Amino acid sequence: MRESAAACLVLVVLACATASGGTAHAQPKAKADSDEAGKSSDKSTDSKEAEGLPEGDDDVTADAPLPDPRAGEQFPAPVESVPVVPARRWLSIGLDLSALVRPSGQDDIRYLPGVFWGGHARAELTSFLGLRVYFTRGEHSVSLDPGSLTPVTASQGNVTVSSIGSRIEPTLQIEDRARLFLGLGVAWSRLVAPEPETEPRWRSFERSGVFLEWTAAVGALFDVIEDRAGVVLSVHGGTTSNASGSAFDTTQAIDHNGQRARVGGLPISETTFGVTAGVEAIF
Repeated sequence: MRESAAACLVLVVLACATASGGTAHAQPKAKADSDEAGKSSDKSTDSKEAEGLPEGDDDVTADAPLPDPRAGEQFPAPVESVPVVPARRWLSIGLDLSALVRPSGQDDIRYLPGVFWGGHARAELTSFLGLRVYFTRGEHSVSLDPGSLTPVTASQGNVTVSSIGSRIEPTLQIEDRARLFLGLGVAWSRLVAPEPETEPRWRSFERSGVFLEWTAAVGALFDVIEDRAGVVLSVHGGTTSNASGSAFDTTQAIDHNGQRARVGGLPISETTFGVTAGVEAIF
């Protein structure tokens, strides 16, 4: 009986020892399996990062196009296309034709409207400011009432007026080929009057005078060939000052009897008005 009890006790001790050893052996094995799984997961993550794939997205393959590299966060923003820069113009040179009116301010001696020719050069100081230099030359017919110049019947030939001037012109671009401008400037003008013809015949001489014309203008520029050739149209007017010279003064003459006589001066035009059209080459 005692031997049976001892045998049972030995079996129980052996069973407990076996169970304890099996548990201890299972724990290292589970830990090893967990470490192996972690290593495999790290390798998978590293492989995805190397291929540029987002982590955790198994559906994205290596052949898919890559997203833009933070394009929205670039500063300055990336340039999609190269902007078209308009050609810079520097100088315009052209020919002009004008109709000018210079009222005499007198009823007995009148200057009639005249046709003038000339030329101009306009320098483009900036995209919105130009400087125009111009020259004009033409004639005004003169209408005389009897006795206005001399006591005898007289006629005055056409007076020739030559002008050299400049204007500063603020400019507004309204279309690719069209611009508007305002102008303020001054011109130096010279008037030449031939010897008046009288009946009976008097002897006198050619006379001349000079004056300044202060002008304002408004006009338009249009490119017929963009940045190569264009037309210009302007309306201008102004006032005069600093007139001097023998043309505006009473001068001496020799009458038909050989006696000294006097020829009256021509009037000074205090205002001027005109319209100018021109063509120009653009550089």
